[in-house]
Amino acid sequence: MEDRKGHDRRYSIDTTKARALGWEPKKSFEEGLKETVDWYVNNRWWWEKIKSGEFAAYYARMYEQRKILKKHEDEYDKNDEKKAGEK
Repeated sequence: MEDRKGHDRRYSIDTTKARALGWEPKKSFEEGLKETVDWYVNNRWWWEKIKSGEFAAYYARMYEQRKILKKHEDEYDKNDEKKAGEK
């Protein structure tokens, strides 16, 4: 399945039902945002690979493998359909 364009640009969550059941966030939005930013500042090793292109190269290899596997699966399915039609 191909990715949907822009499918991961925004995920919003409606917590109304969870709050009605008594759920409350452990942190405020501001606290969570600060902790997230601090994590990225303190873990450059993780995100620098993304900016360097290493991450993009990895995904290019993985998606190419998926395309190859999909091609083989499609060929296998066609052969099965052909055999089923010959019976």
